[in-house]
Amino acid sequence: MAKPIPILLQTTIESIEDDWHIGRFSLLREYLSGLTDDDGTPPFTVDARDRGSPGQPDPILASLDESDYRELWLFAADTGNGLTEKDCGGITRFRRRGGGLLVTRDHMHLGMSVCSLGGVGAAHHFHSKNPEPDPAASGQCGSLLCSKLSSRARRA
Repeated sequence: MAKPIPILLQTTIESIEDDWHIGRFSLLREYLSGLTDDDGTPPFTVDARDRGSPGQPDPILASLDESDYRELWLFAADTGNGLTEKDCGGITRFRRRGGGLLVTRDHMHLGMSVCSLGGVGAAHHFHSKNPEPDPAASGQCGSLLCSKLSSRARRA
């Protein structure tokens, strides 16, 4: 019998009733916790929590690499202050030791703190932080429109 995989579902905000606190993801937690394999054994143990006080290292994330968790599902709902440098360090070390990450965020500025995650943050683009490159200017776009825009940009 395989040992269940410990998963941490975590937000990057404190528990605020009218915001994207971890309670909003209760159906996901219940679904994952309720799964069973062919033997009736649950394949996962699931903990769900909001971050600790903002501006201070989160007591779990900052030392995630020293935990028994094998997966972190991070729901970034902050506006830039959801992860401290120590939190990012703990998550980065967790990933480097083989921990699995699912990092998700919303549009505009929600979840902007994920840009600081080593090896992962560069994949996230925001209007004011790590903006998407202009494909027409870089010549990296394969569409006809981008090709025309790129050739116009080179002529200018």
